[in-house]
Amino acid sequence: MSNILQSKNLYIDSSFGVKGTGDDFEIYLPALPFTVGDRQYLRCTVQSMLGYKNFTDVNVHNGVFIYEIYDANGVNFFNQTSDSDTVHVGGSTLCELPFKNHSNIQTIVKDFGATIISNLTNLGFEVTNKTVVTQSENTSDANDKKCNLHFDVKPGTTNFEIAEMKVFFFRAPHDKTASDPNDALRDDDPLLETAGLTWHFNDVHLLMGGKVIQVSGYENFINCMDTKVDDITDAKRITIKSFYPMQRTTQTHVFLRSSLVNDSFQNHHFDSSHTRHENLITESTILCKAPIHDEFFSYDEYTGHASGYFVNCSSRSVTSIRFKLTDDKDRSIPCIDKHQKLNGNLSCQLVLRFDVIGT
Repeated sequence: MSNILQSKNLYIDSSFGVKGTGDDFEIYLPALPFTVGDRQYLRCTVQSMLGYKNFTDVNVHNGVFIYEIYDANGVNFFNQTSDSDTVHVGGSTLCELPFKNHSNIQTIVKDFGATIISNLTNLGFEVTNKTVVTQSENTSDANDKKCNLHFDVKPGTTNFEIAEMKVFFFRAPHDKTASDPNDALRDDDPLLETAGLTWHFNDVHLLMGGKVIQVSGYENFINCMDTKVDDITDAKRITIKSFYPMQRTTQTHVFLRSSLVNDSFQNHHFDSSHTRHENLITESTILCKAPIHDEFFSYDEYTGHASGYFVNCSSRSVTSIRFKLTDDKDRSIPCIDKHQKLNGNLSCQLVLRFDVIGT
């Protein structure tokens, strides 16, 4: 039978007095109070976790997508252009939505349409009859939360007749090298520096109501939206629709992860290096997850689980702990800019309880 022999609380504020940044930091502990003897072990329980939501709902993890356009002969427009202002991923162009919060679905659709239309216009196409079709979000009908966007395109200065369009979401590379050049973003792509992207599924398909479909010939590109191109009098009408209802955010919790060696497990959804069809259970670094509210994220043991989030430590002595704030897929919290982690207000407050348990 196990008994709690001793307990102690640890109060942490990552905005100051820690090694690292507010969302990725390390603390050092006095050895004796956090050491156990024979037939004993340490249990760490999160009693509370609190931080301000100083990041946007649409961000680098769910607001980046690519598209391809083809003519009637199957020629890819981006395989024949060398526009230096366009970020190419293979035969595609990389786009990002404005990183901000939204009060309703319609404004996300408008940003999505405006992003594609602006990109096409910058490439030299003439875009007209720009229409966004969505109904009220304040309804119980999930179909009213779908994107239904259409606009008309003429060749403009490109002399390129669009016959097909494909919209994808993608997985970004771990660094600026890849075995296949088509799998790597451009070397000076700012997204890599800003977000520290690792191999993961970008969640734009969840935001836009897309469908996850493996496309032949694209190991790391997956079809996102329902698109079609129709002939009209003097232009091509492009229609882009959701397969499923859209959502205003894709992140419901902030996850606290730690370096404590423990006995917790997880499936690969919670790992940034996962592949879609892996079903293995592996050791976990997750210590707690805090629900995200409008202005803050918070968890309290006494209003949450009766026993709290806890881990049983495998080590007999704990002298330092590294903590990270991440999303569910172990990606860094998306920053407003690259200086926010060090000089800004991306941090948290923690109350941890350490119990010495005898067996």
